Amino acid sequence: MPALQKLTFWAIGPLLLVMMLHVVLAALARTFLHLPMLGTIEIASYVYMVAIIFPGIFLACAGASHVRVDVVGDMLGPRARRLCDIVATVVYVGFLAVFFLALALTAIEKWHSRETVDAIAFHLPVWPMRGLAALAIGGAAAVALIAEIRAIVHERRQS
Repeated sequence: MPALQKLTFWAIGPLLLVMMLHVVLAALARTFLHLPMLGTIEIASYVYMVAIIFPGIFLACAGASHVRVDVVGDMLGPRARRLCDIVATVVYVGFLAVFFLALALTAIEKWHSRETVDAIAFHLPVWPMRGLAALAIGGAAAVALIAEIRAIVHERRQS
């Protein structure tokens, strides 16, 4: 596993644990002590979830561990199956590229305005998370495209 993937993997796990502890402690404090932990929903929604889900998408693409279902591919010959894989990758990478572009434009806009969310007791800056989401999806598109190019080159060398 390349270094960037290892770093992403080891950053997401502890962050997921921190989020779970934060939410459980907030629920316990609210239920038993009647002390709400202000900003828990905002922090979980705008920070933890973005910092876990989007790098997780990158990790799935980088490790080729995303879900793949072959409905038509098994009925095709090897060349037709390869063509089907290429078309699917073009659509997949195209979707990720459009998603990246939308996220990047939003991230730039929110960076300029220094976007925050009112977390009752404080204003939580959320604009950095917009950049993280864009970076992760852009990275996912790049590694998916690189993997497909490598597969094509590898296949041609074997022929």
